Amino acid sequence: LLYTIKFEFAMERLKELQKTGTIPPPHHKPMYHPDHSDPIVQSGSSNFSIPSAGSSKRSKRKRSFSELPWSDYFSDRKIVEAGRSKFCVYSKGSGPVVLCLHGGGHSSLSWAVFTADLLQRTQVQVVAFDQRGHGDTTTEDDSDLSAETLAGDVGVLWNVMYPEDKPPVVLMGHSMGGAVAIRVAAQDVIPNIRGVAVIDVVEGSAMDALSSMQSVLKRRPKKFSDKRKAIEWVLKSGQLRNNESARVSMGGQLKKVTKKDRSATPDNPVPNTSTDLAEEIEEGGAERVEMSPSEGSMQASEVVMTSEGEMTSQPDMGYTWRVNLSATEKYWSGWYSGMSKLFLSVPAPKLLLLAGPDRLDTELTVAHMQVGPGRDERNYCLYSQNREVCLGGLQY
Repeated sequence: LLYTIKFEFAMERLKELQKTGTIPPPHHKPMYHPDHSDPIVQSGSSNFSIPSAGSSKRSKRKRSFSELPWSDYFSDRKIVEAGRSKFCVYSKGSGPVVLCLHGGGHSSLSWAVFTADLLQRTQVQVVAFDQRGHGDTTTEDDSDLSAETLAGDVGVLWNVMYPEDKPPVVLMGHSMGGAVAIRVAAQDVIPNIRGVAVIDVVEGSAMDALSSMQSVLKRRPKKFSDKRKAIEWVLKSGQLRNNESARVSMGGQLKKVTKKDRSATPDNPVPNTSTDLAEEIEEGGAERVEMSPSEGSMQASEVVMTSEGEMTSQPDMGYTWRVNLSATEKYWSGWYSGMSKLFLSVPAPKLLLLAGPDRLDTELTVAHMQVGPGRDERNYCLYSQNREVCLGGLQY
């Protein structure tokens, strides 16, 4: 009897709350959005229903492959002239500067989603620029991608952007950009460095991977009919897993195909465009596909496949990679050789972001094992995806 009275009272209270709008009706089904910019493409009902626990099929959602504008993430884009070089610089925010250096073949737009997230958490000014030979930056020698030249570019650009008062800056670099950031900090290329963050690059594993890099690059499509196809490929191949990041950053990695590009590579493989652009990607991971040279290949100098699957003979259609990474091989070892020792020598606080602590090379492993409280005042932190390793309480 007591249980029945409590139940009836609870139901009356629930009805009162529903009338006042305090809680939604019991059968209300809210639209589900996995992220801000990638809503599920719905057909029919606008309500999203969760499949029953006994359902054997995984839920699928269609993703958009349309390009997102840079202005959704940065407030300013400008071309900064430094001597004979013109650097494309994106920025947003105010306060201490976080200078972001992208990896090889990428562009400053690779930092777009990161910038939006960071500025929601703290008040800083994010500055990201296309490095030499990348994105919309042009120099007198775009082919010179040596570590020394790239580090020197940072200094030249910094002095032009901040000729007098040099703001405090945290350097953040990914892959090749991480190697450049370490050299800038270790060699005091710019003043007032308050910290260095290096993402996904360690000397030992990077040097070991160089021998197979050419074969990896050869498996990439050489040309895309449009940017949508490039975005689709980078997600389905697993090169990127964040749909939003792919949509805003892929444009910075591409350039329009020219007659020179086509004549230089007459038998370029073309992405297989026989499938629908809106092919479903299963939620929970990207679909891995490999495209062989024979898969959908054609004479690029004669025809190109459009988004609608039609053939066209327009000679200037299509996109190719902005950077010919295969041609930069002579610089690869220079980017990473001696990097761990330089990283440990940087006097500013340091942060190393890796997929796991097992990726540490000999130099970093020894430093990790030798950490003890009060060893010295230089900050140092290793962070892995699975656990954080703060050496000596952020001191080593």
